[in-house]
Amino acid sequence: MVGAVSLDRESDVPDPPGGGPWLVNLVVDPACRNQGIGTRLLRRAAARWAPAWFWCRPALLGWYAARVRLRVE
Repeated sequence: MVGAVSLDRESDVPDPPGGGPWLVNLVVDPACRNQGIGTRLLRRAAARWAPAWFWCRPALLGWYAARVRLRVE
């Protein structure tokens, strides 16, 4: 496996403010990073399941924001 993205509609976290699933996992094999794989996975998930919501470390917010349109709440 090179990479995967997971969305969850039945998680233990509160319902997102605008409906839709939580993006709970995005992972790319370290040997395959910097090839756009994570970006493609994220964009495909966002296009299919919009709106999708996620929590991330503040240090990663810029990475996500550079790849998909984000609304921070």
